[in-house]
Amino acid sequence: MRRSISGALAVVILAATVSLSPANAQEGSGSTAVDKASQKREANALKWKEKILKVPVGSYVKAKLENHDEFEGQLREISDSTFSIQILKDKKIETVAIQYGDLKSLSVSGRPSTGGKVAKSILFSAM
Repeated sequence: MRRSISGALAVVILAATVSLSPANAQEGSGSTAVDKASQKREANALKWKEKILKVPVGSYVKAKLENHDEFEGQLREISDSTFSIQILKDKKIETVAIQYGDLKSLSVSGRPSTGGKVAKSILFSAM
């Protein structure tokens, strides 16, 4: 009789363990998806930080954000997690801090194109 009770108890515990495993796996996959999303955001932020560090402070830039906001103005400051753009809003100069992870695109005004660089190098080498 004791063997049948302990055997039945073992079967119940095994069944409970097996039924909980898929639930735990689903929770784990959800947290893995969150981890992957945060890793992707961090990688994107690092990519933009590297690009912005190449832009001289004082350059005119146009930044488009993931939430579809746009800012156009002068690059004023670059820090570890953000960069600042000075913009003209309602006839006042304001400074906007933008996090690298929020950035979707960045264009720099006044930078010579590749064709312009090639033409200058040909002209200067001919002299």
